[in-house]
Amino acid sequence: MYIIKNNTPIKAWGLIGLGLKANDYMTGTSNVYGVYILKVDVDDVTTFNYQNDEISFDSTRYINSFIDYEKWYKNDEMIMQTYVQPNAYMSNIKQLLGNGCLNINEERDYKVKMTVCDYLGNKSVLSFVIKGEKQLIPIVYAMSGADYFKWDVVNYFETDDVKFHIPARSLYSDMYFQYVYNKDSLAYSDTHLLHYPYVPMQKYAELKIRLKNDVLLDKQKYYIAYKNKKDVWEFMGNTYKDGFIKCETRFFGQYKIMCDTIAPTISLLSKGQIISLRVKDSASGIGTWRGYVDGKWALFSMDEKTNTMSYIFDETRVEKGKTHKIELHVFDECNNEAVYKTNVWW
Repeated sequence: MYIIKNNTPIKAWGLIGLGLKANDYMTGTSNVYGVYILKVDVDDVTTFNYQNDEISFDSTRYINSFIDYEKWYKNDEMIMQTYVQPNAYMSNIKQLLGNGCLNINEERDYKVKMTVCDYLGNKSVLSFVIKGEKQLIPIVYAMSGADYFKWDVVNYFETDDVKFHIPARSLYSDMYFQYVYNKDSLAYSDTHLLHYPYVPMQKYAELKIRLKNDVLLDKQKYYIAYKNKKDVWEFMGNTYKDGFIKCETRFFGQYKIMCDTIAPTISLLSKGQIISLRVKDSASGIGTWRGYVDGKWALFSMDEKTNTMSYIFDETRVEKGKTHKIELHVFDECNNEAVYKTNVWW
């Protein structure tokens, strides 16, 4: 049994939602696992019951509506929310009263019990009291200059330099869309802040950014870059049309146009029955590759975590006991090509 620190009642009034951080551990290991069941009872009435059964691949992204996404984005902290947003298809929620929010509308004690279980039925319970106490509830006013986006309709945001098209049911709930841009006359485009990166999106939106300083003949070298949670600018797309670069994205946040005219680098790590090569690209990232052994196409596999590409000789396909010509062509996302050739005795 767990209790709130000092067993102090939580004072509240109006509609509130509860969130819980809980980890499961296995005897003999230091691994951290998720819980199997999360259940909330208020005054002995179940308001929320989640069971972590199998979920279809098409529905996995809805987990972003189940967690406190802002906490995860900012602190890598996983907090489970025990209420659902309007566009939150979660088949794992087996029981729900309303949308899971609690309506604290009486000046009395509300007895809350949050129960978590692992797959084998081991159980932990957190019990506490929410004390209904009348207080002023802040009114949420429309943000200055913000557009109101509804979750169940198509939403558009357009200026002369950016066009953002969000399909219906991409948002989990209605929101006030915020936009800010940083002007840079020397860059390929301004930097556009399209709402906050800690707000999740379900579907792909179409983004177009105007190319302001066009100095390259090959437009494929330009690309839209997104600043991820590690503060790294990553490639999102490089389709050029009518003065704009276009991409598809499922993230709010900072975007700008960058360019990549430098080919990837390829270096040999080892050769024998297994040939290993380090492949890196410091801008748009590795896109595609083609490998050949003695002039014939060969399967080279890529480990993106280690930036390692490898080929394994197979004597059913390649004659053993001779020198073989190895050739690898690597292209980054902007189609810059690197070629590596070597001879290997096997």
